[in-house]
Amino acid sequence: MITIEVNKEDLVNLVTGTSPSFDLINPFTEMGIGNYIGGHADRWSWNRSTLEKLDEHELLEIYNRMRK
Repeated sequence: MITIEVNKEDLVNLVTGTSPSFDLINPFTEMGIGNYIGGHADRWSWNRSTLEKLDEHELLEIYNRMRK
């Protein structure tokens, strides 16, 4: 196992560099941290300003939920 130190900005970048699985779209939308754009251009769009209001533990929890 490798241990690295990251700051809040690093965690926001880590989260926004990924997209949630289909089962996380509704919970994350309800949290206000992003939204799904369906139709011809299916994609996930993060709400970066909302993510930046979260603390490091909340951001890490979001990232870990996506890894599972």
